[in-house]
Parts: sequence; C-alpha cells; structure tokens
Amino acid sequence: MSKQTKRNTRENLKLGELSFLIGKWHTEGKIINATSASSGKIRGMDTYEWISGGHFILHRVDVFMAAQRTEVIEIIGFDDKRKAYFMTSF
Repeated sequence: MSKQTKRNTRENLKLGELSFLIGKWHTEGKIINATSASSGKIRGMDTYEWISGGHFILHRVDVFMAAQRTEVIEIIGFDDKRKAYFMTSF
C-alpha cells in the first residue's frame, strides 16, 4: 500500500465518523429576537452525500429564515496533518 493510499484510508475512516449525517434532513426552528435579528421561523432541507469516492461530504442547504431564502453548497473534509475537519461554503 502506498503512502498516499494509507493517508486516504485514514482520512476516509475519520470522515466516516460523520456518516450519520448522510441523507435528507428537514430543518425547522425559530429565530429568537435579538438586537440585530428579527424573529421568525426557519424551515428548509439539508442534504448530505458522499462525493469523490468518500473523500468528502457535499452538504446542500435550501432554507428559509423568516421570508429570506438561502441556498448554500458546503464541502466537508478531513485534514490529516492538522487532525481536524474543514468546511468550505459557497
């Protein structure tokens, strides 16, 4: 097994700890009135799926916060050198 393959296997195992997220989630909640936020409801859908052979998780967000719709794509991975998860959102 090459050094790169061993590293990828460790990353996949660590990222596998997040496998409970995989699937579709209906999101509901309430925005509590704060000094700069208006109150209202949160409702939407979060979808998590494996991509790139299990090296990353793709998180799609489609949510309404009060009347404002937000759509986001997020990539979740694991950095073996830092021993930490990372996320990048678009």
